[in-house]
Amino acid sequence: MIEQKEGTTMYETMTQNHEDGQEISLMQLFEIAKRRRGLIALCTLAVLLCAFVYVMFKGVSFESSSTVVVEPIANSISIFSNDGGTSSADVSMEIQLLKSDKVMQDALSMLDLSSYKDSKGVPYSQKPAKVWELDNVAKKISISNPDKSKVMKVTVKDSNPSFCADFANALVSAFADLLSRTAKSTKTQLLEFVEKQIPETTAMLEASFDALTKYKEENETIKMSDRVSLLSNRIVAFDVMMEPLEMQLVESEALMNSLSSLVDGLPSVDAIMANEVVSSLLNEYRAAATEFYMYKGSTSIADEARIATLENSLSTKERELAVQIVSVSGMTGISSYTKAVIDYLGAKIRLSVLKTLEAQYNEELAKYPSIERKLTELQADVSIYKSLQSSLKTTYERTKIEEASISSNIEIVDYAAVPSQALPRKRLMTLAVAFVLGFGGGCLLAFVLELTDSHIKDEDVIRSCIGRSPRPLGWTLYSLARRKAKKGRTCLEMVEDPVSCFAERYKAIANNLISVLDGSSEANDLHGGAGTVVAFGSVDEHEGASQVLCNVGVYYASIGRKTLVVDVDGRSCSVESLFGIKKPALGVSDVVNEGVPLEMCIVKPLKGLSKLHFLSCGKAKFDPNAIYSAKEFHSMMGKLSKVYDFILVNAPAFAYASEVQSLSSSVDGIVFVARAGFGTKGSLYGFAQEIPFLDAPVIGYVYHGVVPANQGRYGANCKYEVSGNVGTVYEVGKGSYKSINRSQIKCHRSVGVYSAELAFARDKVKGVEG
Repeated sequence: MIEQKEGTTMYETMTQNHEDGQEISLMQLFEIAKRRRGLIALCTLAVLLCAFVYVMFKGVSFESSSTVVVEPIANSISIFSNDGGTSSADVSMEIQLLKSDKVMQDALSMLDLSSYKDSKGVPYSQKPAKVWELDNVAKKISISNPDKSKVMKVTVKDSNPSFCADFANALVSAFADLLSRTAKSTKTQLLEFVEKQIPETTAMLEASFDALTKYKEENETIKMSDRVSLLSNRIVAFDVMMEPLEMQLVESEALMNSLSSLVDGLPSVDAIMANEVVSSLLNEYRAAATEFYMYKGSTSIADEARIATLENSLSTKERELAVQIVSVSGMTGISSYTKAVIDYLGAKIRLSVLKTLEAQYNEELAKYPSIERKLTELQADVSIYKSLQSSLKTTYERTKIEEASISSNIEIVDYAAVPSQALPRKRLMTLAVAFVLGFGGGCLLAFVLELTDSHIKDEDVIRSCIGRSPRPLGWTLYSLARRKAKKGRTCLEMVEDPVSCFAERYKAIANNLISVLDGSSEANDLHGGAGTVVAFGSVDEHEGASQVLCNVGVYYASIGRKTLVVDVDGRSCSVESLFGIKKPALGVSDVVNEGVPLEMCIVKPLKGLSKLHFLSCGKAKFDPNAIYSAKEFHSMMGKLSKVYDFILVNAPAFAYASEVQSLSSSVDGIVFVARAGFGTKGSLYGFAQEIPFLDAPVIGYVYHGVVPANQGRYGANCKYEVSGNVGTVYEVGKGSYKSINRSQIKCHRSVGVYSAELAFARDKVKGVEG
């Protein structure tokens, strides 16, 4: 019976046993791998075969590289030149441009694809259009940027060595053209702006000079105070400072527009300014710039020190802005676009600060007499336009020179050369990786199949499902060759080879059963006789209960015990085939239903064993529930128990037959047989739930059909002869198993070879009452 802890239900106990049985150790994993080594080997060989085919039929490939030094666009247009910034070596923006569809299209247009052929001799120009889709072309290209420096290595991999070199050089050339056009476009826009401003500034200078001359002629010269002079000079200085900032604003805005048209996904300036951290940094930048320009132009030593501090503060704020803008835009490093944005925002804020200060100083000048103020304004206008005209002319000439000097932002260090050797195929590495993957996949598949396999693998599974109350009576060996019956022979090991290792296992089971019956209080004599009635059955069909019962019965008869084998499984009637006899005409159903005398039904199934008798299920209409619940059946079993020492009943399968409970009231105990690799855990759990409703105790179980490591027998002079591997034949509870399908089991049944003779004559009842 199932052992239950106090306060727990039977279902909880079975669940706990099931969970305990699911624990798995490292040794069990090795056992699983050993047991399913065929599957693991098959998976490993399959993956190795696929890898071998791949490395043998994979086409060769070549690789060619071109090394270039790239000058970032931001450095070529000197975005930070006005504020003492340093040039950057980051080329992350340029790498994105090199990967752009525009560069790949321009590079392919430079090549004559018909001059290149693949390994089959097909020109590249005749290949399907899908091959030349930009996504597929991009897979041939790889770009490396060691240490994030200005050095870039462009590599092309293809099956044609000439195409590798030519395409790599074409990519570099197309990329150089794109960068040159971008830089020149920015300078051209700036040049156009300066050209337009020079005539307008000249005209305004002439008009302001004429106005100043006329005003001096009409009014006497008035000596201005030092304060008026200082304010006027500061206003003039502010106007002079605003001119390069306006050009810087135009220049940076042009660069941002150019980069935005080339690279998708760049955030706008408004989106960047909307960030809270960026907005806070811009406010701090504005405050520092305001104080900086208020001190600008002072000759005091203290003021010069403060100016230097403010310049450092502005540079620090610019770097903090760069970091935050990189975080907002998602671009790594300080890219060209980031520098352009910082320059644009810096120029915009500085212009705003200068205009604000100029308005404040003009407001202060308004307090002076109108004539003095007017004269100052006219002089300021002349000075402003004169400085502006000079600055515009200087900028114009400088921009023309820079525009003409821009030829390329790329310096080619190494041109791509046609490779002379193909890339190594790395066959050994590929096969090694395939072996590891195949072996690992095979092991994983084996473990999954093992964990999902619900069949009985060892006795631990039986104990986890049923509990530890039913005692193990022993185990039996399985051999397909020895089980096959031949003409004139039975399928019983105890009959055909009683000294074999197979027969020894049945002897052990029979002796263990006697020990359990003698020492168990659960197994009692229900019939008041000397004999003991034991039912042998299995949870599922074809688990070998009949095989165990018949061999045990033969052993009891061979040692002088009067033994009767009763077959009450009318659905299969498997005992006759095991004994190798034709089915007797009369049996249990005839005795119970028709009142046929027992001496007309009991036969001797085997010659030479007078102590072994057999009672079949009979040929009359068979209704199991009606028969086993009838008082005639109980009376019959009582009569038989007075004559025989052992009555072994072949019971139907517990999982299917509904009459097992009725049958259990007529037996002293039940022995169930579980077949290795065939029975399932679910069937055992179902049987465990039925045990409390049976009238007879489950006194033990037999683990049937273990596949042995070795086989042995008694040899000459009663010595053992062992064949196979040297070692233990079977370790209790850990025996290996083999799944046997139903077709194999059915083929072991033999055809009847002779008719059994009646065990009793009519006139000599031999103690069996009619």
